[in-house]
Order: sequence, then C-alpha cells, then structure tokens
Amino acid sequence: MASSLSNAISVLREATRIAARNQPLTIQVMLLISCPSFLLMLLHYSLAGSLLGKVEDGYEQSRLDPGDVRALALLESFFLLTFSLVSFAGMMLVINGSTFPHTTGPMSLKDLVSRIRSRWKKPFLTWLRVSVLTAAYVVMLCFFILFASFMRAFAGNLASVIGVVATVAATLLLYFYLAPKWALGLVVSVVEDDWQGMKALSARAEELIRGKKMVGFVLMLVLALLSVPIYVLFYVTVTDDDDHLVPMVKVGFGLCVTILLCLVNSFSCAVFTVFYYVCSQRQGEKLEVQLGHGYDSVPSNDQLELSAP
Repeated sequence: MASSLSNAISVLREATRIAARNQPLTIQVMLLISCPSFLLMLLHYSLAGSLLGKVEDGYEQSRLDPGDVRALALLESFFLLTFSLVSFAGMMLVINGSTFPHTTGPMSLKDLVSRIRSRWKKPFLTWLRVSVLTAAYVVMLCFFILFASFMRAFAGNLASVIGVVATVAATLLLYFYLAPKWALGLVVSVVEDDWQGMKALSARAEELIRGKKMVGFVLMLVLALLSVPIYVLFYVTVTDDDDHLVPMVKVGFGLCVTILLCLVNSFSCAVFTVFYYVCSQRQGEKLEVQLGHGYDSVPSNDQLELSAP
C-alpha cells in the first residue's frame, strides 16, 4: 500500500507539470473549456431558476403543478446533456493536448482542434459507455441511500440500516476499483487508433492496468476527495434560488466555482493520461507525453518503483 501511494503521488506530480510545458496553450484550452460551462450556468440560472423555485414552493405547500415538473425535467435534461457534451470536449482537448505528436515548434490551439475534429468519433463511443456505467452506479447509490432512509424511518431496525450503509460503502469501493480502468479506456480510445468502446474498456485497459490496480485505486480516491466537494458546490450554485443574494454576487461565485470545476476535471484527465503512459512503459512501450515544445518523458519504472504484477 505504501508503494502504491508513492507511485500515485509520482503520477500526480507529473500531471501538475503538463500545464507548464506550454502555458499559452494551457490558458487557451482552459478558456475554451470554462467559457461554455459558465455560459451554461448563466443560462440555467436565467431559464430554470424561477421554475425551480416555483416547483420547490409548490412541493412545500402540497400544490405541485405537474406541468411545472415536466417543464423543469425537460430543462434539466437539456442542461445535463449539454454540459456532458462540453465535458467530453474538454476531455478531448486535455488528453489530445497531452499526447500531441512532436512538432518543430510549440503546438497551437488550431492544430489541437484540427486533430480532435478528425479523431473524436471513437473516443465518443467509449465516453458514452463510460457515462452509462457511471450513471448506473449513481442510480444504484441513490437507491441504496433512499432504502436506508426508509428502513431507518419506518422499520427502526438499526442492523438493517448498517447493512445498507455497508452495501453503499462496498459499492463506492468497487467504483473506485473499476473507474481507473474506465478512465484508461478513455485515454486508450484517444491515443490508440485500434481501440474503442467496450474493447478499449474491457480488453486494452485491462491489459494496461494489470498489476497496477492499487495505484489506480489510490489515484481515483485522491481525485474523488478533490472533486466531489467542488461538484457539490457547483450543484448547490446552479440550483440555489435564494433571492436574498445580489445577482452579481451569484454570478461571481458561479464563475469561481465553474473555473474550479473545469480545473479539477482537466487535472483528472491529465492524471490518467500520465498513468496511461506509465502503464504502457511497463509493457516495454517507449511512449512519451508532451504538451508544447519538445518531449518530456513520463516517470520511468525505476522512478515510480512499480512492483511486478
């Protein structure tokens, strides 16, 4: 476990260096990711804010209008889908920016976008499958939490509640164990032309992560501890209907939270891009990760002291 933690820290440290290799491109990429996300947040505040408050008031007063609920559900579905597509575009920018082939000069945003336009279909299929798997886990967790609340409120059986809580914990641990393979599958579908969809997730990613699953588990746990509070803060920001706050304060706070969200998502992509190259190196593949002018090799096996499978 100590070795896995040390190896994970090395990967995290290397991921923090990626952005510094081409600072102008990094700034452009972050603007390209953050601006659509922030505009979506403003649009959600304008279109869904009042409707959300109306639905909440109707629920509290037992006068809920089904038409308002349907309208809110459609709006939220639209924003969820749009934000997911923006997140996919951000993932493509970061991973492709971290693995762009060697050029004689610094990489430009135009080159990066041009590369993505010709290579987005296979990663999109893999991303769809990962999204479905993640959504299934979220639904499962919500079901267990609701069931635990029901048992506690109506059955009064503490042992049953503890059992459900233990099941939730086991489900989370299983997710942290499986998610690194899914993340590697996303990187594989971007970097390697021959892999996509479930083949990238179940075959190639499984081959790469063999013997390094504990390192992936630690990486996913660290990233979850870093990102979950920001996701919760973002959710609270976009669903808050408090009229006591000045609109400009809401907008400013929303901008800060959006930037944090984009940063943590980009960092997660960079982490698993580095982890992909570490796993590939272990199989004797001479691969390098780059962002900007020239190549900078990822940590070697000797540096990371990865144990044999």
